[in-house]
Amino acid sequence: MGSSLGLARFLRKLGHTVTVISPTNYPDFLDWMPGCADVIDYEEDKQRADAVLEDVDWLFCLDFNALYRTKTMESKIAGIGAEKILIDH
Repeated sequence: MGSSLGLARFLRKLGHTVTVISPTNYPDFLDWMPGCADVIDYEEDKQRADAVLEDVDWLFCLDFNALYRTKTMESKIAGIGAEKILIDH
């Protein structure tokens, strides 16, 4: 979550519109991070998340190395035409 929120903040400072979507919920102990309240949980709000995903130019995928790790988001991500950037450590 930290890397996603950090990248989002950086991109916003450059003037981009950014939405963070998490494939699933995340631990409550991360709620202190600035921006957590605006994260879309894909499993909880699939319709809203899908609408965002259908309108993106770039899709950053952080902290995983295979698309299946996005769980129920996998087919949606695979099907969108946006440029996909995968960053893993």
